[in-house]
Amino acid sequence: MNTRFLRELYEKGYFSIYEKFDDWHDAIRACIKPLVNSGAVKETYAQSIFDSVEEYGPYICIAPDICLPHAMNSGNVNENAICFMKCNTPVVFDGEENHQSRVFFALAANSSEEHLDNMKQLMEMLEQEELVEALINAKTEEEYRRIIYGS
Repeated sequence: MNTRFLRELYEKGYFSIYEKFDDWHDAIRACIKPLVNSGAVKETYAQSIFDSVEEYGPYICIAPDICLPHAMNSGNVNENAICFMKCNTPVVFDGEENHQSRVFFALAANSSEEHLDNMKQLMEMLEQEELVEALINAKTEEEYRRIIYGS
């Protein structure tokens, strides 16, 4: 498994694990919190994601258990960044099974080109089925570290 990308996120502090959330809004806020704390995005980025999901539906749920929270840059993205979050209890977006997620990768990009680069990098990683399954099943930071560092 190629885990370099995940190691980079972990080492930047763009990583978190939670047990559960009351609703998907809380999950999105928690997911982007490391990006807010680093200054990569402003707190208002969460509202941009909420607005997009409410307008277009849960398009950010790209597969069962996989969510890519992102929105257009409305002056609230300061730098290109990706952040990982795992929630042990599935977060439900609209009650449909394929709109539940446990693995989140928040994307922030200043431009369409950066957004496409982020998506390409994520898609290459998500093609590794064994790695994705391990991420879905990991429940603790120690389990996550074993996945990305291999021991």
